[in-house]
Amino acid sequence: MVVAALGAAFVLLLLLSHVVGMTWPNELGDPREQFMEGAAGVLFQVLSLIIDVLVFLGGLQMMRLRSYGLAMTACILTLIPCSWSCCILGLPFGLWGLIVLSKEEVRRAFGP
Repeated sequence: MVVAALGAAFVLLLLLSHVVGMTWPNELGDPREQFMEGAAGVLFQVLSLIIDVLVFLGGLQMMRLRSYGLAMTACILTLIPCSWSCCILGLPFGLWGLIVLSKEEVRRAFGP
């Protein structure tokens, strides 16, 4: 949950930088290419923010022993390399979560 919150904060800062017009130096000369690169960047950041929120909610449900499916989905999302903003930090936690969730006694604790 902490890693997802950090990732969401980072993505929000990136989105804010796009809104205020702060850009990184770009070697592309064509303004249309620059626009598409900017639009694609914003789209990726919004997708990353959605994934961060899902991972956070999955961690919260795992902590409360509710919604086994969402908890498992959150762990799997953290294992997909660079599908979200803190991919390197999330790998060990996602793997640990999958190992814990795969235990029969943990699955029973989530209920029917």
